[in-house]
Amino acid sequence: MPDTSSEFEVPNLEDEQPDLLYVGVDGVMTPLNQKQGYKEAKVGVIFWSKDHQKVGKKRGVIRQREYVATLKSRTEFRNRVSQLYHQIAGKKPTKTVFLGDGAHWIWSMASEQFPGAVEILDFFHLSEYVWAVAKAAYPNKEDTQKDWVKTQQQLLKKSEWTTVIENCHQFPQKKKDLTKSITDLERYLTNNQSRIDYRSYLKAGLMIGSGVVESSNRRVVTQRLKQAGMHWSSFGAEGVMALRAAYLSNSTRWSSFWSSKSYNHSKLA
Repeated sequence: MPDTSSEFEVPNLEDEQPDLLYVGVDGVMTPLNQKQGYKEAKVGVIFWSKDHQKVGKKRGVIRQREYVATLKSRTEFRNRVSQLYHQIAGKKPTKTVFLGDGAHWIWSMASEQFPGAVEILDFFHLSEYVWAVAKAAYPNKEDTQKDWVKTQQQLLKKSEWTTVIENCHQFPQKKKDLTKSITDLERYLTNNQSRIDYRSYLKAGLMIGSGVVESSNRRVVTQRLKQAGMHWSSFGAEGVMALRAAYLSNSTRWSSFWSSKSYNHSKLA
């Protein structure tokens, strides 16, 4: 299998960091009531590179960010992300980095709405596939799992993803669950090989994920809508997501929302 990482180079963006805008997108299944089962909530987070600040050697925080979330169609979600993006970016020239997992609809959205953006497969999601292999290969051996995953992550950050696949196929006597996890990881890497040149991304000072997209899911949806025993109407879930997206964002969307409600109430009084 050819390694195409050397064919993809990310431009040096050091002089343009203040104008570098990140868009992260993911989906999270949300429980509905009346036997409706689960429905995918689409969640987006947008933030400037300058607002990502390191607070330790391995930890960073995003000081300012904007969220959007909806249970409605992917088309509606795309429109909302686009609207929020243009509100944040304004009219000044902007470089865009798009972070997402392996879902086809996410990358279709990226190519259609943000042509020319640097597309990066979220490293957190990729690491979950690596962990699945480690757990199947070394059951009940947590230290060995951690060591193996760390080695593969280091290779991935050097864009040596084909070596990771080779390492997976070194395991003897593959059990069914191990074979499946290896196949899943290999497919995930192969299908996203144009988005996993982490060596170049890191060299250019770009974020590669590290959980920022997953964190958005957790803050906007999971912490409020997926607690024990909870089931929602579509209308209720949609409303709560919209409120949480506004409340957790760092702009004036939350205060503006309540100001408009207060103004409308005073007009009716």
